[in-house]
Amino acid sequence: MTEVNPFPYSLDNKRYHTWNYCLRKQFGMKIFKVALDGGFDCPNRDGTVARGGCTFVVQLVQAISLAIANLI
Repeated sequence: MTEVNPFPYSLDNKRYHTWNYCLRKQFGMKIFKVALDGGFDCPNRDGTVARGGCTFVVQLVQAISLAIANLI
């Protein structure tokens, strides 16, 4: 027996308007998130814009990126 969705603004029986619902209505299909590495660096890595440098960038990332670039 097929169950009817009691919530008009949801595709997966949620009581709220989901991001999935919004994207499916806008594009007509399932949308996926893709992670891309653009090779960009943190503009505040050296601490000139704010005190202490960037909180979210690990200093090890630069060393790993350089090591990978040398392998290519």
